[in-house]
Amino acid sequence: MYQLNLLEEPRKFLKKLKDRKLLLNLCHKIEELKYNPFPANSKKLKENLGYRIRIGDYRILYTVDKIVQVIEIYKIGHRKDVYR
Repeated sequence: MYQLNLLEEPRKFLKKLKDRKLLLNLCHKIEELKYNPFPANSKKLKENLGYRIRIGDYRILYTVDKIVQVIEIYKIGHRKDVYR
């Protein structure tokens, strides 16, 4: 099982989120990453380091350290803003 490390920016994003259903979906996907850091819908990013998971119009961007078994979530946001 991997350890999750949620950086300050995604933590603030989740606190500001008003849509309860979206918040629950994002939290559920984040928890699933502990057990499987490379789910079927994850995709390796070309320019940025790491991977992304798609949840509707929102994305979770993260990196995986296989040696230490740590997942670092560095950005969560709407697809139009998250890659900037």
